[in-house]
Parts: sequence; C-alpha cells; structure tokens
Amino acid sequence: MIKKIFPVKFKDKFKARVVSMARRYENESFAHVKKFCPVCDRKVEYFLHIGWDFIKELDEHGFIHSITNFETFNLTEYFCPYCKSSDKERLYALFFKRFLKELAPESPVLEMIDFAPGDALAHFFRTCKQLNYFTTDIVKPGVDLFTDITNMIDISSNSIDIFLCSHVVEHVKNDCKALSELCRILKSGGLGVLMAPVLLNLDKTYENNDINEDALRTKHFMQSDHFRVYSKKGFAELIENAGFTFSAWGIDSFGENAFSLHGIHRRSVLYVLRKPRE
Repeated sequence: MIKKIFPVKFKDKFKARVVSMARRYENESFAHVKKFCPVCDRKVEYFLHIGWDFIKELDEHGFIHSITNFETFNLTEYFCPYCKSSDKERLYALFFKRFLKELAPESPVLEMIDFAPGDALAHFFRTCKQLNYFTTDIVKPGVDLFTDITNMIDISSNSIDIFLCSHVVEHVKNDCKALSELCRILKSGGLGVLMAPVLLNLDKTYENNDINEDALRTKHFMQSDHFRVYSKKGFAELIENAGFTFSAWGIDSFGENAFSLHGIHRRSVLYVLRKPRE
C-alpha cells in the first residue's frame, strides 16, 4: 500500500521512522525491567529465591555438602513469580529457542520426549510448531506415557529426535541402564539434554548403596529419593560410556547479559548430547 501511494524516497523515510520508533519503544519499555522469563515470556521485576522449607530440611538432616557448590542452581533467583519455572528450566528455554530458530524452514517436525516434565516448560514446548512434543514419567499424573526410563518397552529404537531428561537419573538405581535406553530410543544424529545435580567440589560421583533410608539419603544426596550426587567428571563419564558425545553450554555460550537477565547463575552449565551418526 505504501509503495502505491508514496514516492520511493518518502516511503524509505517513513519506514526508517517507524523502525526507529519501534526500537525506542522497546528500549524504553525494558528500561525499568531487571529480569525476563524466557519460559512464559514475561517481564519480571525479580525472581524468587528457593523456599526456606527446602533449606530448613537440609539443615535439619545435616546435609554434608554445600548447596552453593552445585553447578546449575541459583538459590537467590530460583522461581519465576509468574510461571514458577526454575532457573534450569529458563536455561532450557534459552537453548531450545536458539536451536529451533536455527532450523531450516523446510525441516520436518521433530519427535521430542520430555521426562518428568515441568508444567510451565511443557506449555512452552507445546507452542513450538517444529515439535511433536510428548511427556513421560513413571508415576506423575497427566503425562502422555507412563514408562520406566530403564526399560522403555513402549518406545521404539531410533524413533526420537530430541529428548529432555532433567534431574531424573539421580532418582534411578541403575543410571547406566537409563542412559543406555536413552541412547537406544534416540535417532542417529539425534539431540538430547541431560541434567542432574553436579557438585563441583567432588572428585568422583558420590554414591553408597548402604545409604538406604530416607533421612540418610537427604543427608548425603540432598533428597530422600536420590541415589547419588554426581561429580563433573563422573557425569561426563556416564554420558560418554553410554555412547553419546556431548558439549557443555555455559556462560560463554549464552553471554553474561543473558544469564543475568534470565536469572541463571554464572556457573550454570547445560549438557547437550548427540548420538553419533551411524
């Protein structure tokens, strides 16, 4: 319409003015905003700290580690006040927004499975047109499929393009079997995001089968249903021994400004797995 009515020079000036106004409005509208949640796409004055009940429980059970040594865990900016997404979920959203944006327009819809899904992040993924997204858990109500991650008999081999497995394998007695199953169901060249509690001060993964009571597991592993706490080296070995390659996406990958804006601690790391092509 502009091309038909206005001369070319006037059209260019008009377009430049509109773009300039839009950019100024965007800058002004975000000028007073300290934070932003990439899961629900809302401006946030501040993120909420981890609940005091959690800290109190660890203290009462005499947790033997320091919670400030966990790799991806922002105690002071944990929850989004709107969608309740955690810091790690905001990190996942940042990664997948970038990943999906870089897909070619003609790319086929990708099969994605999410283990033990969070509600806010599940909503985020269901709005992504490039994904055929479904959820699974062994007991959680409302998932699309009930399955045991160590024996996924209902999922065919080489059938999944993407998986997200966040803070699941520490709950599993046989984490090696779980990783083997994840590798089995993933297509050749497929992508996975695997996350678990990683303590940076550990030389090797800390687990002990004699610690078999709820209170003791909380004391040693942070939760009553955890079987271990991973070291960085031990977590990498778990991934590689299952047949995956992986890359670690940290603050250098996303930038300091992105981590600060989205409430992600600077020591946070995202583990992105690939199944080698056959």
